[in-house]
Amino acid sequence: MAANGSILMLNDDCLLHLFSFFTLKELLVIDRVCERFNNVAQRIYRTYQVMDFDQIFRKDSIRLTKEDVVEISRRIGPHIHTFRASRVCFAKSILDVCEFPFEAIEFCSDKKLQNIYFCGFIFISISKEQMKILSRAFSSLKTAHLQNCTVTDNFESCFVDSSQLEVLNLIESNPFTGQHLAKLTTITELNLCYSEPINPQFFIKFCQRNPQVRKLTIRGCNTLNENCLRAIVSNFRKLEELSICNSLSVCLLDYAILADIVSLKVLQINYELFENSFTVQMLVMKIAQHETLEHLELLRCNSDEAVLNDLVGNFKKLKVLKLCHSWHCRDSTLASISCTDTLEELHITHCRSITPSALKVLITKCKSLRLIDLSHCYRFDFNFLVSIEPHLWNRQQVLELVVNCTNISIDLKDSSKNDLKEFLVNNEGRIKLTTTVNDKTWTEMDRYIVEENEDDEND
Repeated sequence: MAANGSILMLNDDCLLHLFSFFTLKELLVIDRVCERFNNVAQRIYRTYQVMDFDQIFRKDSIRLTKEDVVEISRRIGPHIHTFRASRVCFAKSILDVCEFPFEAIEFCSDKKLQNIYFCGFIFISISKEQMKILSRAFSSLKTAHLQNCTVTDNFESCFVDSSQLEVLNLIESNPFTGQHLAKLTTITELNLCYSEPINPQFFIKFCQRNPQVRKLTIRGCNTLNENCLRAIVSNFRKLEELSICNSLSVCLLDYAILADIVSLKVLQINYELFENSFTVQMLVMKIAQHETLEHLELLRCNSDEAVLNDLVGNFKKLKVLKLCHSWHCRDSTLASISCTDTLEELHITHCRSITPSALKVLITKCKSLRLIDLSHCYRFDFNFLVSIEPHLWNRQQVLELVVNCTNISIDLKDSSKNDLKEFLVNNEGRIKLTTTVNDKTWTEMDRYIVEENEDDEND
């Protein structure tokens, strides 16, 4: 290569800046050019803290091969603290069975890797050598999130040596009985959402050995019984967040036991069985008496209008209220809300019976309200925005409206709607319209998957 005008005339710092604009797969090519380029590329590799195969796939839109995984992992694996991957990066088709790329985890440092986020992989036919690789890599984990993975108790045993593991999310991961759960004694957050079949005895032993748990999700764990609920109450004295459903193998009085957890701040209930619509009513009523709950979510609540209004009206200090997909959520429900001084977020997605006039009244009462999710509430249009405009001026914070799949969202996409543009200009700093909600209760992987789907739609 000629010296005059050559890129080699640049010093290493200039090359470092130049190379920083290339994607990871492009750097794999560049570092093979010459020894100097390789040394500069190595400096960039050492700055990587996250190995995100989904992000790499989205940038290049090419399925990753085994060779790609090895080359990428060899370079940045030893430096990362977070590892993300889902089957979409490796599967040849949507129906393709995809096993986990063990070649990637092999290069990760057992002293640095702290967080893993896996989605859609199969962990069944794992050899002893692969088990050793996983156990070594997982030894310093603090967060493990697996969603929609085929997970066995054999794989679960790989976490036993993780002496710092605090967050374990096994979402829709089957077949999983929890045989080794009790061996994990540092867990503060456990999410077993729709992971089955959990053995009740294994779950009870976990409760007994992990009194420090503060967040628990057992939605869809239908094998859990009344003894499991009693174990939760007697052992998790510091539990702050609980997510359950009304389809557990328990009766009405068993659910009411959970009201003895006086430390609860967040309660999420998913109504999965129509015939069990009243099984959690007593629980909610009793928890309201503690006046400590800040976040209440009743998903797909099929209680009748009067019962729902009573449930909502008993909470005086709620900051977040979610009534998404609740069939009988109507104007009277909004009128029953008694936490008008503290309410900050209201989520009424798919509550299509609510009228703009009723929500306007609530907005005038709730001065602290900063977010309302109206997604799929088709009654709301530009006229609603005009009606609430006078009530925006005396508010201390911006009011954010999530308007996905409403007439307002249709107007946002219409460039000819000058009246809406003028409204937003005149009320800048007072109101914000969005089509997605940044829900802080989601896990990182939940948000990650949503972003991935949005990218696919944009493409």
